[in-house]
Amino acid sequence: KITTGATLNSIATTGNVVSTPRTATSAGGEVFLHATGGNIDLAADVTANGGATSGVGGTITMIADAGSIKVANVSSQATAAADWGTVQLSAATGITQYAGSITDKYLRLISTGGNVILANAGNDAQILAAALSGASSLDYNDTNALTLDTVPVAGTLAGSTLGPTSNVTVAGANTIKITTHGLLSSTTNGNVVSTGATTGGEVFLHAVTGNIDLLGDVTANGTTGTGGTITM
Repeated sequence: KITTGATLNSIATTGNVVSTPRTATSAGGEVFLHATGGNIDLAADVTANGGATSGVGGTITMIADAGSIKVANVSSQATAAADWGTVQLSAATGITQYAGSITDKYLRLISTGGNVILANAGNDAQILAAALSGASSLDYNDTNALTLDTVPVAGTLAGSTLGPTSNVTVAGANTIKITTHGLLSSTTNGNVVSTGATTGGEVFLHAVTGNIDLLGDVTANGTTGTGGTITM
C-alpha cells in the first residue's frame, strides 16, 4: 500500500510494483496505490500474478481522488485464465495508458470527470463494468472475448474496497465505445447506458471477430430531447 498526498510517479523498468507469490502454488498479493491529491502516473509495471503452477491472481487497486490515472502494464494473471484476478481503477479526471496492457479477469473502471481511454491492442479483461459520471466517455479495446457483467466487491486494504459494480454507464450525452477481437457478450447485469437529461449519447459496440450477443439492454435515450445513436 502506497499513499501520496500529491502525484505518484514511477519510472519505466526501475519503478515496478510487484506483489507475486512466495511459491508456485500461492496466490498473487494485493496492491493499493492511492493518490489523495494529484495524479497516478506509472510508466513501470504493476503486477500481482498468481503462482507459476497454480494460485489465483491478486487484486490491484488504484485510486486518484483528485486527479487522473495513467498506466503501462498492469497484470493480475494466473496459469488458468479462470483464476485471473481483479484490476480496479478509480480517478477524478480520467484514465489512460502508455504502451502496454491491462490483463485481469475483472476490470472495474470509475471516473467522475474525465475520459477513460484504454485502446491498446493487448488489453485482456474477461469481465468489464464501468461507472463514469461527469464529462466522461469510454473507449475500451480488448484483445479477445469480453463479457459485460457485475464486477464483485474487491480490495481488503483500508480505503481500497470498491464495488460491486454492474453495467457500463456514462452520464449525459457522452460516448461509449467497446471493441473486441472475439465474442462481445453481456448478462442482464451488463447494460450499456449513455443517457442524458436532454440528448442521448452515442454507443458503438464493435466485434472485429466473433459475434455480439447481448442479454443486457443498450440505451442512448434523451430524457427531454433527442435520442442518441447506437451502432453495433
